Amino acid sequence: MQDILNVVTTPATGQAFTATAVATNTIPLSVAGRDIGIGKDAVALRCHVVVAAGIAGTEDYEIQIVSATAADGTTGQVVLATTGLITTAQAATRLAAGAVVDLLLPPGVMPATATHYTMKLVGNNSPTITLIASFQPMGSLQNWKPYPSAVTEI
Repeated sequence: MQDILNVVTTPATGQAFTATAVATNTIPLSVAGRDIGIGKDAVALRCHVVVAAGIAGTEDYEIQIVSATAADGTTGQVVLATTGLITTAQAATRLAAGAVVDLLLPPGVMPATATHYTMKLVGNNSPTITLIASFQPMGSLQNWKPYPSAVTEI
């Protein structure tokens, strides 16, 4: 996989999640360079929180890396890694706009039957969160430095 964000390794590109759902894009394992199976370096899912609207009350969240046996991302789904439950109180800081959440996927956990992989947001009580998520090699995350994407003149 490449060290840059691109659509072939990006399951969610500004996707608004309002309930439990898989990301818009699934990544097929059959395409060269997209395999995250045995013999590959550790991979992580990096999620950038774009909008975290309505984090108050009784919402809770969980970000998962899942494999599936079909392109829909739900058929034959297996959870490979998870953040665990993020409560409303924790979400106020962990999922605030501008936050970054990394989820490690160690090598060798992909089921032999899997044909696709993606991310899934599990949410209860109508959470609303918008994410940009991409799979990247651990090496690129360890050397990651944030740079402003826009400058506002005052």
